[in-house]
Amino acid sequence: MNQPTTKAPLQVLICELCQQSYEMPSSQRSYQGLCPSHWSKDTLREWDRLDSARRHLQPGRPNTLTLLEWLGIVTAYRGMCALCEMNRMDALAIWIPASGLQAGNVAPLCRVCHYHKEHSFLSAMDRVSAQLESYH
Repeated sequence: MNQPTTKAPLQVLICELCQQSYEMPSSQRSYQGLCPSHWSKDTLREWDRLDSARRHLQPGRPNTLTLLEWLGIVTAYRGMCALCEMNRMDALAIWIPASGLQAGNVAPLCRVCHYHKEHSFLSAMDRVSAQLESYH
């Protein structure tokens, strides 16, 4: 005898991009907030990037950036680094940490510019100045 198969209950979700409702089995790993018609490689990559930024955000910081806003920012910079405008963007950079994850406080940066932003151009200048002074 065949055992009856039980299907996972469906949950109704609203797509963050098109605002259409869609059903997804509650047991299926999905990109919560994106309907299957928006599961392109580029959109999912940016979804992951935004999700990672949300998870690493310090508690109590504003967290209002939507995927639609982030995709708009990336598009405005044509997928390039906001600082050097030469390299493809690799990171979502929060400009002022205390201001959190909001549309007016994030920029797409390449790996090099993100490193320099995090480690401060000024501290690099101080390090080089100290090294140069040691030769006198």
